[in-house]
Amino acid sequence: MSDDPAAHNDKRFAELMEGIRNGSQEAATQLVAEYGEYVERAVRRMLNKKMRRQFDSADFTQAVWTSFFSDPAFFERVHGPESLARYVLGAGRNKVIEEFRRLFQTQKCNVNRERSLDGSAEYDAIQLAARQPTPSQVAATNEALARAMAKLPLHYQEIFRLRRSGMTQAEIAARTGLHIRTVQRVIHRFPEDDS
Repeated sequence: MSDDPAAHNDKRFAELMEGIRNGSQEAATQLVAEYGEYVERAVRRMLNKKMRRQFDSADFTQAVWTSFFSDPAFFERVHGPESLARYVLGAGRNKVIEEFRRLFQTQKCNVNRERSLDGSAEYDAIQLAARQPTPSQVAATNEALARAMAKLPLHYQEIFRLRRSGMTQAEIAARTGLHIRTVQRVIHRFPEDDS
C-alpha cells in the first residue's frame, strides 16, 4: 500500500490495528474507510470481463473485509500497510478464484453455457405484437357489430347473441326453436362474427 498516495504512515496504521485488537468498532470502521478504496481497486483488477457482468467488485471487497475481521488471530500478524496489502491481495485473489471456479467450472452454474436470447425463437416470439386485440379495437368492433345487428331481424340478433355467449349451433337451435340448418345459414352468412 506504500505506492498508494493516500496510504497513511505506519504509526497511524498501528493505532488502528491496536484499536481493532481491543475490539474498537470505530477503529474497524476507520480502517475500512481509509483502506477500502485500495482493497476495491485490487479486487477489481482480479475480475475478468465475464465475472464483471455477474458481480460488482464491491461484493468481493466486502467478502475480503468479512474474512479479515472474522480472523482475530490474523490481527497479530498485521504490522503495517504492506502486510495488510498482502492479506488483501491474497484473500481477494482466493475469493475471485473460488467464485470463478463456481461460475465457470461447475455444471450447475457454468456461465459459459449461457446463450443470448437474440436470434432465438423465444426472443422472436416476444418481439411479435400481441395476438389479442387492444381494448380500443374491441370497443370499435363492438360498436360496428351493434350497428350491424340493429339492422337484422330479431331472430338473427338472437342467434348471434347466443353464439357470442359460447353456445354451439345445436344449442342455439334447441334454445330458439329454429331448425339447425337455419342457424347454420345465418351464422355462415356473417362468418366474421363466428366466434
